[in-house]
Amino acid sequence: MNYLQYLFKSKGRHGTHSPFVYTFVEEALHRPKGYVYPPGFLAQTTAAQQTLFRIISFLDFEHWYGTPDLKDALGWLNEYIPKGKCLDSLTDLPEHTLIIARPEALNTMLLAQVERTQYLSVLLWHEGNPAYQEVVALCQQEVFQCTLFTWDCSLLIRNPDFKRKQHYLLR
Repeated sequence: MNYLQYLFKSKGRHGTHSPFVYTFVEEALHRPKGYVYPPGFLAQTTAAQQTLFRIISFLDFEHWYGTPDLKDALGWLNEYIPKGKCLDSLTDLPEHTLIIARPEALNTMLLAQVERTQYLSVLLWHEGNPAYQEVVALCQQEVFQCTLFTWDCSLLIRNPDFKRKQHYLLR
């Protein structure tokens, strides 16, 4: 998908009927002005990474795991994630965990672990959208009740409060 197609197909906050998604778009995606970042954070990050930080800050989680390649690419993850306990591995996946990964890092073994939880979020970082087909395949997985796609990242949510599968293409 190229960026022009994305702009035509995606919806803003007024194109959603979910209160969660509306609040997500309003608070995490469209609120860069007046948002208070930690000291020194703005100097070492791009605009897309600042959006990623706002998304992470918006989400409700108790534990988080970042894949090693992403922790290297986004050095600020360990220092600036605002809450939650960092997990060293995903061998025993606790409830209310946020997984931050690139799309190609989510394999079938991890998806099998995800099925054993009720509450889990996966934040896929694909800045500039190079892995569109992998992201689409992950969004179609029935294990996630809500999926949100933006140009630089996607959010896959496993939460029984979503009564039916929902997919949003957001800008």
